[in-house]
Amino acid sequence: MEKTYIRVVGQARYDDKKPFIVAFRIEPILDPNDIYAHFLEVISDSLVMQRRKNDTISGNSEQVNGTGYGLAAVDSGPRMMQGFNDIQKTVLNLISKNNQSNTGMGRHEIIASIPGVSPKIINDAINFLAQEGHIFSTTDEDTFKATDDFQ
Repeated sequence: MEKTYIRVVGQARYDDKKPFIVAFRIEPILDPNDIYAHFLEVISDSLVMQRRKNDTISGNSEQVNGTGYGLAAVDSGPRMMQGFNDIQKTVLNLISKNNQSNTGMGRHEIIASIPGVSPKIINDAINFLAQEGHIFSTTDEDTFKATDDFQ
């Protein structure tokens, strides 16, 4: 219907470097306050993401690592991957190296590429990197690409 605000519940995805949204539900917004609340959420989320990015780059943030709360291991190497524990660094490096693929790297491929480490620990690292915005899912919930080039 024209001149109607709607709420789209879904997930942003990328295909051939073009973003699109998979909509799970579309509903009209009946309360005008929801529109302004959405604007405030967008502003707040962008400020939080900017702060996390700046903290990650400077290495000053206290983050949740794979083992609990506190400062994660700091890497002073050329990759400048501060704020990640060793498993998170390994997972991010694997995904970054496969970034040239259109679809990315599958969860099972990542687990198979890191022998001797529990799949639960690897899955926790994948989930952390996805929540922090360093990787994103592409064709499904188990295929990932890196947002930045850490190589």
